[in-house]
Amino acid sequence: MRLLVYKSNAFKDDFRSVLVGSREKDRKWIRALEAGIELWVKPWIIRSPRAHRSFFAMLSGVLHNLPEDMPYTTVDELRGALLMEAGYSERITNFDGEVIQVPRSMSWGKMDQAEFDEVFKSITKILIGPYFWPSMSLKEVSEFISVGIDDKYDPDRR
Repeated sequence: MRLLVYKSNAFKDDFRSVLVGSREKDRKWIRALEAGIELWVKPWIIRSPRAHRSFFAMLSGVLHNLPEDMPYTTVDELRGALLMEAGYSERITNFDGEVIQVPRSMSWGKMDQAEFDEVFKSITKILIGPYFWPSMSLKEVSEFISVGIDDKYDPDRR
């Protein structure tokens, strides 16, 4: 659920806040609540949907231009490999008791905008390196990945 906070100073030195769902389904859910109910809300400022789309557009573009000998067939496989290369991984123990490294989650609920920006920058630097775009500057890569990505924000679109 996504909530918006509206603050009002209708009463001198008495700021009141109201939570409002940012999507229609959330507003319906809130309207169905009984009066006086107490909610537990975890505050979270969401990542930029535009940055998220840019990141995955970049990966999609890279995937479709990889040499035939590269082992990646999906954006998710490529993303995992790049996260590992960027050092954005964690250790887990598999069922055999072996400790292995796996890519960390990039889900909206586990990564804020600042961390996402760091990962995006690290992976872009890897792609500019000897692996994929050795002849492109950071500015050229930025222009390449922004092609076709709109500025419109739609809270129901991810």
